[in-house]
Amino acid sequence: MIKEKNIYEEIYTVKDSVKQRHPMSAIRLDDTVVFCLNIPRQMAATEVTMFLFDDNGLFSSEFKMKWSEMRHGYDIYETVINVKEYGTGIFWHDYKAVCGKNRSDLSVFSPDDAARQILVYSDKFTTPAPVYGTMYHIFVDRFKRSGKTNAKDGAILNDDWENGIPEYAEHPGGYLKNNVFFGGDLYGITEKLDYIRALGVKYIYLSPIFDSPSNHKYDTSDYMKIDEMFGGDEALSELIKEAKKYSIKIILDGVFNHTGDDSLYFNKYGNYGNGGAYRSKRSKYHSWYTFRDYDKNRDDYECWWNIDILPRVNCDLKSYRQFILGKNGVVEKWFSYGISGLRLDVADELSDEFLKSLRKTVKKQDNSGIIIGEVWEDASNKISYGKRREYFHGEALDSVMNYPLRDAVVSYIKHGNYTLLARTAYSIYHHYPKESADCLMNILGTHDTARIITALVCDDDTDLSNREKAYKRLTKEEREKGIKLLSLSYMTLSFFPGIPCIFYGDEIGTEGYSDPFCRQTFKWDKTVTDTDDKATYRLLDFYRRIGKVREKEELLTSGYVKILLCNFSFAVIMRYNGKGKAIIAVINRSDSSIKLCTDHILTDILADEELINPIIPPFSGKYLRLSSECYDPESFIFDVI
Repeated sequence: MIKEKNIYEEIYTVKDSVKQRHPMSAIRLDDTVVFCLNIPRQMAATEVTMFLFDDNGLFSSEFKMKWSEMRHGYDIYETVINVKEYGTGIFWHDYKAVCGKNRSDLSVFSPDDAARQILVYSDKFTTPAPVYGTMYHIFVDRFKRSGKTNAKDGAILNDDWENGIPEYAEHPGGYLKNNVFFGGDLYGITEKLDYIRALGVKYIYLSPIFDSPSNHKYDTSDYMKIDEMFGGDEALSELIKEAKKYSIKIILDGVFNHTGDDSLYFNKYGNYGNGGAYRSKRSKYHSWYTFRDYDKNRDDYECWWNIDILPRVNCDLKSYRQFILGKNGVVEKWFSYGISGLRLDVADELSDEFLKSLRKTVKKQDNSGIIIGEVWEDASNKISYGKRREYFHGEALDSVMNYPLRDAVVSYIKHGNYTLLARTAYSIYHHYPKESADCLMNILGTHDTARIITALVCDDDTDLSNREKAYKRLTKEEREKGIKLLSLSYMTLSFFPGIPCIFYGDEIGTEGYSDPFCRQTFKWDKTVTDTDDKATYRLLDFYRRIGKVREKEELLTSGYVKILLCNFSFAVIMRYNGKGKAIIAVINRSDSSIKLCTDHILTDILADEELINPIIPPFSGKYLRLSSECYDPESFIFDVI
């Protein structure tokens, strides 16, 4: 019996009259696209029609597909579409075929099939990709203390760098002032650039560094000043200057959806004189914020997620946009210092119009400046506040944080959830423009998630009190298991398109549950210099070897991706360029060794040696260069030994 799943789709683009396989579903506006439907000859298809719908689900166009040829038992039907006629945006497509003597209609795709989405993006869209190397994410207060800065008024300094525990609320979600610091600063980062560079790092992404009373600094007090506890403007200037010697670029965290209540702009507590939106209607900043009834209750104002220390600003207000994006504004100032990009906090809260204006400003300052949005879902079709977002139409973001891939990799390595890994990879890399896919921020952990080694080994922390979370540590056996799982997770993540991003300390197995426990200090003395901790050293060395490969391997930087095999025990992922070059990653998450038998001549990229029928030990993997491209999973035979 021939089932619908035996029908498959192929997409080609026409370049200079040559039809080329198109491996992504996102399509440039200047592309001419050939859609092909392959239907088994036994189904006796006589008429095939393709339907195109706009983003509202309304019928747009109908295309009668022409029979092209019969190949390998399939009738090939084709139609050619010039997408420029439809403009940028999301479209949806479907097919119907008339089959058999009874001329029954056959709808090929189910309504929720991810393959039905077509994203058309601007033909003027470019990104800083390809980026050879990795990214390093630093929560500044917890990375390295230089001793060159002092605590300011209102800040409490915890001097116990090696053993101190981040301040925590009594109960999860409880109020926390976040004014306890450990003293990390930008000078400390400069001192450790050689360490960072050894990880293959080309970008350092800094959590917020603008003046603020908190250690996390998402409650900005002054966008035009670097916090004095981090070393001030001079420390940033020095970091950028020294990082350039290591070919490292600096990305700042742009927090433009809200300010702090204790800020020059809002001034709730009067620390900035009598001005500010909270204290005066005549303030030039008053219109930036939304007070529901200022005269009766000025404490009733819009804030981010109802957190009253984070009053929300109207990013579409002309005066605010001019302040952030205009001449001599915030973005222009810090790009003049030499920063190379922005990670945009809560990008969903910023309007498309604001993002488009921000892009113009950034690219005017530095055309290679990168703009990465904090988006936790599939950014190609994200709906926020009832509106489809235009992140990837070519006029807003370069790319986003790749939380979907993070969740899929963790679920696969930890639980063997191979369907989630395959489905997520297919969706992300078929929905995103390739330019955006190549500069995704591929993460395993951030300051908003549990430390990756803890997440891989421990169960959900919802039943633990904050005190239990603060003091709980992995046993020796759990830590050894965690290092194996973390190595395999990072190896898997680093093989996918995008820039692998290391949250400081993950490379040495820093532990901790979610915020604030994931924000531990970097244990320089106890971990990095302790020669008895061989497991941690192996982990650090593994991260460094992955970094070196990412620096030099073109296919990992710009190649296409395809999952050849994926099951509970192991996965085989390919990166290729369509010109005869290919490498595969074999990820063995099982407790048995696997022997790979193939006619291909294989080179172990990490070890730089040729292999014949290599063996992949339990909970490990290999990057293998093939002698030629091979899309057929059956050319690889795996034996469990």
